[in-house]
Amino acid sequence: MSHYKVGTYVELAKKIGVVETTISQWKQREKIPKRNLYRIANKENISYEWLINGEGTKETSTAAAHEIAPIFGFHIPELTKSVKIYTADSLRMSPSIKQTDKLLVDESKTEIISGRVYMLRGTDFTIFPARLFETETGVVVRYDNTKYKEEKMNYEILGQVFYILREI
Repeated sequence: MSHYKVGTYVELAKKIGVVETTISQWKQREKIPKRNLYRIANKENISYEWLINGEGTKETSTAAAHEIAPIFGFHIPELTKSVKIYTADSLRMSPSIKQTDKLLVDESKTEIISGRVYMLRGTDFTIFPARLFETETGVVVRYDNTKYKEEKMNYEILGQVFYILREI
């Protein structure tokens, strides 16, 4: 609770957008569901990896994009302000995008170009990459992993993925 500078579970619940009984349930189970951890990480702009195991850097911010932008030749301040780094954190785009890949996302590009990969946010606050396609019946979401079926677009577009960083 010290991260949030709150003194009670009521204040903490309000800060992270849940009801107080939810906090009590997490405490009793000694476990927070993964979808809620994603929501907290995204809402507080902190790294999911750092939140669950203390590894990596705490914050996910455009500052990281500013640091690596010169490596890729992106010296235009307007571009780096709109670039954010996300961890793929999903098997939906496997094998093209691995679960641990870092994705550079231009958050200023939310207009759909069929076949391009975008970072999407679901109603449960999970964030994941997917390909979007405009069809006669509307926008559909497709995944490179064939275990996931095509679905009608029902997500918030966070931005277009334009670069993948992968450890070798």
